[in-house]
This record gives sequence, structure tokens and C-alpha cells, in this order.
Amino acid sequence: MSNPVKPCKDGSLIYVYVIPSSRVTKIEGVENGRLVVKISSPPVKGKANVELLKTFKKILKTKVSLISGETSREKLIKVDGLPPSEVAKKLGLKGGSL
Repeated sequence: MSNPVKPCKDGSLIYVYVIPSSRVTKIEGVENGRLVVKISSPPVKGKANVELLKTFKKILKTKVSLISGETSREKLIKVDGLPPSEVAKKLGLKGGSL
């Protein structure tokens, strides 16, 4: 299992796999190099993307943005101003897993 958090200019990137329409919103773990996140919102009109970004913003307490994967379950999230080690720590990741 590789760490889904990678360095980039001015922050970090998080490789995410989203499971929409779940009972609760929560981080499940790491699978195939991606952070698996369950989202309670359905994948309709961007609702799941909005909830995903709000969830990361609440946990990381910094600006986050969707770089790619707007209509896919596989997404790339940019985290501004935090190095990968800090992002991993705030997400509760240790060595690429929860």
C-alpha cells in the first residue's frame, strides 16, 4: 500500500477514491494507493464533490480544491500550504494506512 498523499508546489496532493451515497461520511482507509472516503451525498449535480471538499477542509483547516475527477470516483485533491507529512498526520495516516 502506498501513501495517497504526495508533495506538490505550495502544498500536497491527495489521491482519493469516493464511495457516494453511503450511510455516513468517513475515511475508510487506503486501498491501491488511494484514500477511500465514504460520502453520504449522492453523485448528483456535484453534491458528493462539495461534501468531499467540505470534509477535507474541516479536517485539514486549510483551502482544498478538486484538481481532477469531477465525474469520476477517482479524484485528485490539492491541499494548499501543508506538506504531505502534516496532511497525513491530520488524516490519521501512518505509513500509508489508517
